[in-house]
Amino acid sequence: MPTLSIRVQSKRKDQHGNVVLANQSTALRVGGPRVYVTLSPFEDQIQSLAKKGEIPITPVTGMALIDTGASATCIDRTTAAKAGLAIVDSGRISSATHANEVVQIFAGRLEIHGLRP
Repeated sequence: MPTLSIRVQSKRKDQHGNVVLANQSTALRVGGPRVYVTLSPFEDQIQSLAKKGEIPITPVTGMALIDTGASATCIDRTTAAKAGLAIVDSGRISSATHANEVVQIFAGRLEIHGLRP
């Protein structure tokens, strides 16, 4: 199993209003355990779009929260659409704010920066 070693960083304003780097414990407490990720469609979907002459999809890169208690990976619908992820099904999820909600299921790649296969 690969190991991820990252340095959690965030910015904050000091007492003078200057933007400074927060220490790691503050960054983790305020923002939670986060990693940089890239979302993109599977290679066969990209090739299929290219054959049709459609505009290539640009992968989406950003911060993702690691939820060690989750049973599934949840992605914002808008972000999934920007990344060109295909809707392949629907299913039910429960969270702290929603019980038994029907959501779309997307197919695609989620690359965690810093991990090597």
